[in-house]
Amino acid sequence: MRCDNVKVTLSIPVPIDKPDGNSVIYSEDAIRKACEKANGTPIIRFDDNGNEIPIGVANKVEYSNGFIWVDAVAFHGGTNELVEMLDNKKVTSMEIKGFSIGE
Repeated sequence: MRCDNVKVTLSIPVPIDKPDGNSVIYSEDAIRKACEKANGTPIIRFDDNGNEIPIGVANKVEYSNGFIWVDAVAFHGGTNELVEMLDNKKVTSMEIKGFSIGE
């Protein structure tokens, strides 16, 4: 099933005052201030060459209790499934095998 404007929520754990996965240390104040200005920023993925490809947009961003919380919309997404259909192409039974977000 392919859909447009899929609502997604991200909860990104933030290591405060200790190294992250890139060995960079962030202060809580820096994270909090950055989140206050992050509404409307793109949700991206990187292609094989390291280029940024927008796949959605962040509507609301806030920092709380060690996490950056992002309410966003992915441009496209849906389910990967096995289906049974009637002759009129109506799905009568399905098994969800995965979920996807796409550009």
